[in-house]
Amino acid sequence: MLMPAISVRQPWPWAMFYAGKGIENRSWPLPLKYVGVPVLLHASKRLDAVAVKQLIADGFNVPPSLPLGGIVGITVFTGSTLNGGCGFWAQPDFHHWLMDAKRTLELPFFPCNGRLGFFMADYPYTLPEFAK
Repeated sequence: MLMPAISVRQPWPWAMFYAGKGIENRSWPLPLKYVGVPVLLHASKRLDAVAVKQLIADGFNVPPSLPLGGIVGITVFTGSTLNGGCGFWAQPDFHHWLMDAKRTLELPFFPCNGRLGFFMADYPYTLPEFAK
């Protein structure tokens, strides 16, 4: 199934699924064509080691091994705001893409190359109900 996807460096996808991170920080606003539609979350091949250390310092139990280089979940973005007071996860002076639903995909890990910005991924597995 051909679907839009966006790459995010770990540990941020992990934080979305397991630590309550309900936004994605970006330097650009969420394009309107991706509001309200299911978007695959791709974990990029590179780990943000500084972010892992910061999350651990903040008391989160980040696993020692995180999936990299493939589709790890799915979300629905509901809009974006610039400096919208999105709490703990918000980076100042960034656009905060708000997520309504998000979930890991309890399927075999699907490795694929990511890209900058949104891209189309040919995902071979059946998706959860909210994603159809």
